[in-house]
Amino acid sequence: MIDLSIVIPALRPNYWKRVYETVKEACRKHSFEIIFISPHNLIGELVGKPEIKHIISYGSPPRCAQVGALNAEGRLLCHTTDDGEYFPDSLDAAIDLWDSMQNEKSLVALRYREGRDMQGIVLPPNYFTFGIHNDIKDLSIPGHFVASCQPLLSTNYFHYLGGIDCRFEHLAMSMLDLCARVQFDLGPAALSPLEVMNANWMPGHEGDHGPVNDACLQNDSPLFRGIYKHGKQPIQLDYNNWKLAPVVWPRRWPNGLNG
Repeated sequence: MIDLSIVIPALRPNYWKRVYETVKEACRKHSFEIIFISPHNLIGELVGKPEIKHIISYGSPPRCAQVGALNAEGRLLCHTTDDGEYFPDSLDAAIDLWDSMQNEKSLVALRYREGRDMQGIVLPPNYFTFGIHNDIKDLSIPGHFVASCQPLLSTNYFHYLGGIDCRFEHLAMSMLDLCARVQFDLGPAALSPLEVMNANWMPGHEGDHGPVNDACLQNDSPLFRGIYKHGKQPIQLDYNNWKLAPVVWPRRWPNGLNG
């Protein structure tokens, strides 16, 4: 069995070779596969690579992530982004930590940094908790709960939970919701021993970031706060909730694919 499935809703094919090459350095001891879910064709340099899967999709990032996980063959699963690079041996260390926790419900938050042109700084450990961020604190989620946009967990447990809530339109809040549900289900959570990813960052409507920015502000943040202001999500969702999300994401393609 493959050790790790890396699921990437992917929009920037010019970065994919770098993702693949740096994942190979980050995961030398364990086996892996990368599943790109994208409106773009697979780049030529990755065609025929045994570790690569590719799915064409025009859905929102959470819908793509949920579909991608249906094709995961790894015993462990993580979702991430395509606009960054991985640090050497970092995924191996995260997998070793998950194995040492000896609990099927375990979650390892893959620590990352992000900044313009990948010049971000090392983030302190408390950055990866619910209690420090204004948009997700002071809710029904304990402030000490681990908050990760890139959680690593058992593939079987991910499916048991019903995956992610595809009412969200971007990965960030959908993954934070997943982290909350794991910990409300008494799953132990820990930070990865090493930083795993150095990610790029674009603000507002810069580049292709506009739909993501608008999704976070107009849908995802209000939805998250509405769920957790006085209550919480069911721990288990219907995995097929992705089928209720549009096949073509209107924020990215407001006039459809032929518009």
